[in-house]
Amino acid sequence: GVTQRIAVDIKNSRAKANNVKVNFYDGDPENGGQFIDSWQMLSMDPETVQNAAIPWTPANTGIHQIFAVVDPDNTLNEPNESNNKTSIDLLVYNQKLYVNQIIGDDSYDGSTSVVLNSHGPKKTIRAAVDSGSLYDVIFVNPGVYDDGYYTLVALKEGMKLIASDPRQAVFKNAWALGLAKNSQVSGLTFDTDSNALFYQGDGTGFVTVENCIIKGGNQSSGARLENLNQALIKNNLIIDNYYSGLHLDRVKNLTIINNTFNNNGENWMGNAVYDLAYDS
Repeated sequence: GVTQRIAVDIKNSRAKANNVKVNFYDGDPENGGQFIDSWQMLSMDPETVQNAAIPWTPANTGIHQIFAVVDPDNTLNEPNESNNKTSIDLLVYNQKLYVNQIIGDDSYDGSTSVVLNSHGPKKTIRAAVDSGSLYDVIFVNPGVYDDGYYTLVALKEGMKLIASDPRQAVFKNAWALGLAKNSQVSGLTFDTDSNALFYQGDGTGFVTVENCIIKGGNQSSGARLENLNQALIKNNLIIDNYYSGLHLDRVKNLTIINNTFNNNGENWMGNAVYDLAYDS
């Protein structure tokens, strides 16, 4: 893994404090979380803020819940001990892969954006996705991508698909791009013969779709999301979909922000957002 800097701001709201210590953990320390490292300061004056930071090299990809605990040994005299612990979810990615319609070849490993000996970008999005691993990041160069197959292109868990030039990479496969748990899509244009984006989950995880143009085909919605714990739909242009722009079923913790909807729906389901069971 690549070493990262993790940090938290701590505030001393009362009298001068000596030997201030912060422990960092990968996971909740009260539930088996793994100790990472400690940060310590000799003293903190009243009403001051300090940035406690340590280096961290993640052992594996995926979501890590990082905890910071102030005064873990309970050596400071505090009237309130309940505000000494905080956490944040960090997403650790795996390798980078590249797709280029012009210079790419699906026999390349996708590890470089240019051709170097036997290395180079993939030619199709499908080949990059199929050869990739969980939590890979795939960069797509401008072009129109249609591999001619009438089958789903299915992302793997945690994959992130990014257009290197926003909205200039066109996903034009006959069938949808299948989202996966904790997957993210950014900057692509979708112009398909079916639902442009599709996800059917188990009620956990999240998906993010941002800065895209989303256009589905005949008798389809732009994006169809089912049984999902969290979704962020942001800064998209969602247009010309036969059914709704977004078709949602059992999506919790849903954020739809700064999207433009236009000309969606020609039948009884037709509207910007069709929601069967909304919970936010």
